[in-house]
Amino acid sequence: MKLGYHFSSRLTNAFRAVFVGSTNFFTAVSRSSVSSLHGAGIADNPADSATHLPLILLDVDGVINGAARSWPKKKRKELGSKPLGVRYSTAVIDQINKWSRTKAAEIKWSTWWGANAQTRLAPGVKLDHFELATENPEDCGRRKAESFFNAVKDNPTRKVVWIDDELFKMLNNCKSHMDVALKKHIFESGLALLINPDYSEGLEPQHLTMVDSFLNNKLTREEIEKNNKNHTSLVDSNMFDYST
Repeated sequence: MKLGYHFSSRLTNAFRAVFVGSTNFFTAVSRSSVSSLHGAGIADNPADSATHLPLILLDVDGVINGAARSWPKKKRKELGSKPLGVRYSTAVIDQINKWSRTKAAEIKWSTWWGANAQTRLAPGVKLDHFELATENPEDCGRRKAESFFNAVKDNPTRKVVWIDDELFKMLNNCKSHMDVALKKHIFESGLALLINPDYSEGLEPQHLTMVDSFLNNKLTREEIEKNNKNHTSLVDSNMFDYST
């Protein structure tokens, strides 16, 4: 177990309650401000999203929240008071915004935070406005997995990136919903990329490089398959048994 910012799930839930309930950290983004961002290339209407773009499903805790020590100190920021503040890297924020603004990918929130990721977190860390993939935070793990599975099934030729610090846990819990075709798509098609950061660190430089290479068609199918299996190394070995 890593020390420092490795919070227990109980403390994390307490943090969420305090952070989400406070109106002192951030000012909620108004519709007019979101509309003004639209002119800068930020979509605020899901109907405007180009479904042919790769899709990134983005979590908050253990992904955005958790500035890795591998980032230079000047790029590590904290929003709010310790120990309940959000720790993040400006390099991560800049790269995510770049993917959205250059239309390298469509980004959707897939997180327990729900709408609070849009109205409280994003303005505070200067992330653009992204639509929600999961709106109801209850039973969030199952809903996150469903969002990923549905994205794959609804448009099987679309690239999908799922970034979450509990990927292996959710895949294990939902493996009964994965038929052979879905397993093969996730691990063999080269169209799905799984990124499972360490909870206490969040997204690190190598994760951003991997995602960027995937979006820009710089990875072979074998490299993608190896990455996905590495990022799900704690998944039951039966996950890779395509006979059942």
